[in-house]
Amino acid sequence: MPIDIDEGGTGISAKFERGGDKHGGVILNAERRQARDFDTGQPKVWPDGNPVMQYVITIREDGEEIALYARGGNFTAVKGKGESMMNAIDTAVRAAGTTRIEAGGTIEVTFTGLGEITKKGMNAPKLFSASYTPPPKGFDTETAQSADGFGDNNETFGYDDDDPPF
Repeated sequence: MPIDIDEGGTGISAKFERGGDKHGGVILNAERRQARDFDTGQPKVWPDGNPVMQYVITIREDGEEIALYARGGNFTAVKGKGESMMNAIDTAVRAAGTTRIEAGGTIEVTFTGLGEITKKGMNAPKLFSASYTPPPKGFDTETAQSADGFGDNNETFGYDDDDPPF
């Protein structure tokens, strides 16, 4: 079943508080969702009215389901290195020779730096690196879902280069 962020999803969101913090595990579900405005909680849109999208990737880490909320952006690193979480995941997926994130694959995301503050009163954007391994060839998502308790959702998604860059 997909995570409905309006209903709280898994209830556990991955926390990246200190440089070097990382989260990773087997992917249970991956969705593209409209981001929400930090101040108002309303769906976020670009000035042209198109929705601002993010990835919501649910993983099993140390026996718990946690959600990675990956937003994009292009930031200049001022401490450490890296890129927005969405861009880091895109880079990792392409480095793995694919354009899809699939249930049964594995992902690891690491907090590697801070970007330049772009708005007064806001914190510096966090920067990340990521690695992705697709499910093994011949991996049967249907069988794995029932055998491993992944749930009913067999969703995958690819990248659309026409999406806004962040």
